[in-house]
Amino acid sequence: MLGETGPSLAGIKVLLAEDSPDNQVLIRRFLEIAGATVRVVANGQEAVTAARGSADDVILMDVQMPVMNGYEATKTLRDGGYTKPIVMLTAESSRGSQERAFTSGCSGYLFKPINRSELVNTIRRLHDEAAQPPIFMS
Repeated sequence: MLGETGPSLAGIKVLLAEDSPDNQVLIRRFLEIAGATVRVVANGQEAVTAARGSADDVILMDVQMPVMNGYEATKTLRDGGYTKPIVMLTAESSRGSQERAFTSGCSGYLFKPINRSELVNTIRRLHDEAAQPPIFMS
């Protein structure tokens, strides 16, 4: 199923953890155009609280936020058993920041400024992968 920019995100619930009001509006708009339902929180601690017991399918997690940064929030969620996809959003382009994101438990990593097609494709791919039943090898 295709949306305006590629795959549709219809039926996918996204939790966006982003402290910049401008980025909140822009990213939310990108996702809603593709069909996603979006909830927004402004820091990592709010993301941890919102994600626990939620029906969200994917979390978009900014790296640099007040109260608790994206690395800490992701690690806290993973340590607490959270298994759904978490995509780190950052303006940092160093290899070290990517490694730190994946070490903290991220499923994906996107650079700012956000490319709409890349954002939608990443969410669709990670959502579809998470929905697949595990394969057991004998």
